This record gives sequence, C-alpha cells and structure tokens, in this order.
Amino acid sequence: MHGCFPNYNCAWKLYPLYYFIIFNVTMGSTIMALDSPSSSHSGHDNTLCQGIKLKFVAFDFDGTCTTKDTTGLYYKATDQYRDGPENVTQTLDKKWGELGKTYFEGHTATISKLLQETPDPIHGLNIKSLKEFLSEVYEFDSSCTKRVDDSKLLAGVTKEGIKQVSKLVELRPGCTSLLNKLDLPLHVISFNWSEDLIKNVISLKHVEVSANDFQYYNNGSRYVGRKLSSPQDKENEFIKLMQRHAEIDGLTVFIGDSIGDLLPLLKANIGIVIGNNLELRKVAAAFGIKLVPLTDFHSSCLIVGNRCQEEMTSCATRQHGKLYATNSWDEIGSLLIGPHYESDS
Repeated sequence: MHGCFPNYNCAWKLYPLYYFIIFNVTMGSTIMALDSPSSSHSGHDNTLCQGIKLKFVAFDFDGTCTTKDTTGLYYKATDQYRDGPENVTQTLDKKWGELGKTYFEGHTATISKLLQETPDPIHGLNIKSLKEFLSEVYEFDSSCTKRVDDSKLLAGVTKEGIKQVSKLVELRPGCTSLLNKLDLPLHVISFNWSEDLIKNVISLKHVEVSANDFQYYNNGSRYVGRKLSSPQDKENEFIKLMQRHAEIDGLTVFIGDSIGDLLPLLKANIGIVIGNNLELRKVAAAFGIKLVPLTDFHSSCLIVGNRCQEEMTSCATRQHGKLYATNSWDEIGSLLIGPHYESDS
C-alpha cells in the first residue's frame, strides 16, 4: 500500500470507504506457463515443487496489483470534474481532501484504540478475535461511507470517465506479465468501486473480476452498487471459489496487501502478502499471524521435493496462521512457475 492523500502517509487500506477517500482459477492443473501472451497453452513442470497443483489463484487489486490505490481517481471521472472550469475542479479537490483528512484521522484512532485493547497473542492465531476486530473497524468505515455518499462527489461518474482515468493507473512491475503466463483460473476479489476500471487496467480476458461497480443512468452514475464491502464479504467470495472448484485437486492461493485481505489470505492454502503495509504487520502480530519470507516456501519445497503438495496441504495457511511476504510479483512467479520464470516487464 502506498501514498494516499497529499501530505498524508497512509500505510494501509481497508474497505470501500477507503476507496472513496484515498488518493492517488474451472480445471485444476499442474502449474504451467504460456510461451508468450499470444501463444497457445504449453505446460511446464514446476521445477521448484515437482507435481504441485493449484485449484486457482485469487488476488486483491489496489495496492496488490497497483502501486497506489485508485479510489482518488473516481471523482475525477465525473463530468463535473472533467468538463468543469478550474475553480470547480479546485473546489472538488478541496472537498475530497477534507473527507480524506477526516477519515484518515478517525480510522487511525480507531485502529490504535482497538489494538491497545487486544491482549497479547499466547496460543497462536486467534481468528475469532481477528474477525471481531475487523468488524469493529468496518463499523467505523461504514459510518463514514454515508458522509461520502452525501457529498455527491461520485455522482455523475461515466463509463468514458472511467476509461480515461484507467490510463493513469500504475501497475506493480511484473504483475500482468505473470498473470498472462499462468495457465489456470485467475480471480480478482476487490473492494474497488469499478469492475470496469479493473478490467481496463489488467486487460486480460481470462481474469475474472469480483468487485463493486457504479450503477449508470442516463450516461452517469447515481451510486455505487456494493457487493464487496467488508473483509467477511471478501472471505465469503473466496469460499465461493473454493466451493466452485471443490472437485478439483490442488491448492488455493490468495495474494493481498492490507488488513482487508487478511481473511482470504488466511483461508487460502498459500497466503501471500505483497508490499510493506505496516498496519497489516501490526494487526498480524496482534492476532498471532506469522509473516515469513516467501523464500521460506521455496526452501521448504526444495527440502521436501515431490512431497511439496502433501506438505503444503497439511500445513495450510488457515491452520497455522502463517503468511508469506514478498515485495515482488517476479518472486511470486518464481514460486508458481519455477526458477526458470522470467518476467516480460
């Protein structure tokens, strides 16, 4: 997770409100790669973990695929911002900044207060307390969402506006390169307000997207249709994928970057945290979640060799509260495809 508002150093993201406010896999298969974006599927043995199979890979979007949250672009996708005179755009910028300041201060205070009330973890992962904590944070965020709705800053977002602001989104190096090489089901599970923006930015037809979306009337939006608004919603969406692929042999993967991703990260067989989100690390430590380098997974697979599938199934993330940390999509590619993996970026 990266910079949010000018002059504010946000190290995290969480729920749909955060997206209001912050600036700037059907057949299981052995892990395979595409020779090139336009080539037919051509399987390769995963030389790191011989025989490892995956059901699917699911991942967050903002802060996971992107270098920054995209929410601060949406009010700029309205006709009033795109077509208005300079004094109007300056006023809208100011209103957005004020909402952001209020939310930032309140959210920070809420997190700090709740963490102070959380007892030190003694017996490892405490999923029940974690869910209660996330629920209380969500309560605060939900109370602020109405304030943003009432501001009308997002009224009038258009499909053309979304198309234009999509061009401003910067992806993490290696993200789409890896996604284009994975020959298995891929799913975005995101709190983001626009499926259209995600699809425009990723531009890969084989990636399915589960997110929120603007409801358009007479070429403009009136409100955001909310399908995913809480960490529990995100976990439920991941569970649906598990049920959908239940008859397929293989492991599940989730990749995320913030505390809003913790529940699906813990539900997956392999939960991968990308980036240096300080808030996620604080919350993880408070609830007995271990973050270890993704290279430790590589090392484990090298040790157990062909038993990697069995080992990872028996040591699932959701059983032991262990997440794997990395700063690089290329490192994820080396795990999922093998040490021969090379990014196109």
